[in-house]
Amino acid sequence: MIVSAHASVEAFENVQVDAGSFDAYKIVVHGLNKGKLSGGPASRFDITYWYAPSTKRIVKYVYQWTNYFHLENYTYELTAYSLAS
Repeated sequence: MIVSAHASVEAFENVQVDAGSFDAYKIVVHGLNKGKLSGGPASRFDITYWYAPSTKRIVKYVYQWTNYFHLENYTYELTAYSLAS
């Protein structure tokens, strides 16, 4: 599998998830999976992460993947957290 990607920090913004409201870095990744070693078709993907320094973790990410002209979307959000003392 050959994957190429480009990531950039695009903003520092407030994001709302079930665990609360957080100021977070918005990190966007655009990429291309050039298929299996056997020469399968290429697929594009876009991932947007929100990393909140106050939680020391990613609080949300959205994953979009296009394969065989089919678009799939997945969204993951932090529902609860606690920091170790």
